Amino acid sequence: MTLGDIIDAAAANPTRLRVCSPDDSPDLSDRFGSRNVVVEHTTLPGADEGFVVVRRDGEFVGSVPVRAFDTLVHPPAGVPGSRDGEADEQFRALLGLLDDTVFTSLERDRMLATSREIEDRAWRLGHGRLYAGFQSLPVMHAEADVYRRLATKPDLRVEVFATPNGDPPAVEGATVRVADDPEIADTWFVVYDADTRRDSCALLAVERDPGSYRGFWTYDPERVDEIVLALRGAVERAEQ
Repeated sequence: MTLGDIIDAAAANPTRLRVCSPDDSPDLSDRFGSRNVVVEHTTLPGADEGFVVVRRDGEFVGSVPVRAFDTLVHPPAGVPGSRDGEADEQFRALLGLLDDTVFTSLERDRMLATSREIEDRAWRLGHGRLYAGFQSLPVMHAEADVYRRLATKPDLRVEVFATPNGDPPAVEGATVRVADDPEIADTWFVVYDADTRRDSCALLAVERDPGSYRGFWTYDPERVDEIVLALRGAVERAEQ
């Protein structure tokens, strides 16, 4: 199974959102750009604030205030270990509810914020394996300081990937892999394979147009295992 196959498999299970709010609630459909999300609306006359109920495979997943979805438009930023506050908590809760939801149009700022959330978990727990694919070496250079910091955790193994189009940066304590493979060139991924499997998580997306991605994030340890296996396969092909 390739990295693209894993995205297609996740897309087979749509997420259903029911927005319960006043009539003037924003249309969340515009915020997803995803055929994998079904958005429905229930009017609550006189309500001060609405909420969103999330279901997948007919099962209740959870609910959050409508305002939490503002973090998808303006996600929190900050390097691992530096983030704090209500916006972070809302964003973290939203990522959990939208686990395994495939988005057909993920913008770079949302991708970066989700990457930072995964990196932050790896930093806080300080164990396991963290894999990150930057597509190109210039992007790897831009992110090198973040991964140098993560690599200072003695029980966290860090591997970073990019395709060959220059000289890779030195990232002390990390393994730098330069692989001439289309999957590495087209894919943005941050994968945290934790020693405690329930803490594993990943972001996986394929660039469809410049700066626009199709992909998802997941907290399912089995799906994280699938991503790691596919990634190893891509590296092995590139090294043959």
